[in-house]
Amino acid sequence: MIYTKPSNLIYCWRKEAEEYGEGFFLGNGIQKMTPEEKELADLKEKMRKLELEN
Repeated sequence: MIYTKPSNLIYCWRKEAEEYGEGFFLGNGIQKMTPEEKELADLKEKMRKLELEN
């Protein structure tokens, strides 16, 4: 995130929290994803595992 004034910082956090939902405060090194992106990532992981089984 680009440095913003403290008054704008809460606005930015609120906007990101609305966009990312529960996954907003994940911690360092964990990528933020919208619910749709998370679902897609989960499906790709399942597909990869199934391909390895065959």
